[in-house]
Amino acid sequence: MSIEIGQFRDLTQRVLKGIGLYSPEAEELIVFTVAAESNGAQMEPRTHDDIWENYLAYREELGELVLEVCGMGNGPDVACLEFNLAYAIAMARIHYRRVPEALPPQGKG
Repeated sequence: MSIEIGQFRDLTQRVLKGIGLYSPEAEELIVFTVAAESNGAQMEPRTHDDIWENYLAYREELGELVLEVCGMGNGPDVACLEFNLAYAIAMARIHYRRVPEALPPQGKG
């Protein structure tokens, strides 16, 4: 399945706004991440699980938003990163959220 960049940006904006973590800089970082990765945004299963166990477990409201916005009614599932683009976007954003440095300025991703 392929997706046009405009469609991807629209989805990224909707997901990031839905989980309350939107900024133009965050949008750019996600778009550039997908463009730079050979197979799109990828996340190791250990990283996925660590986010849920050591970050979202202490931010229940954010975790619930991720599940709701991404249609993950059965809870977090690393296998869904492969086919649920909204979930992959949300998890990539949260992965970057955990980094203490500020996001790069828009256009400098």
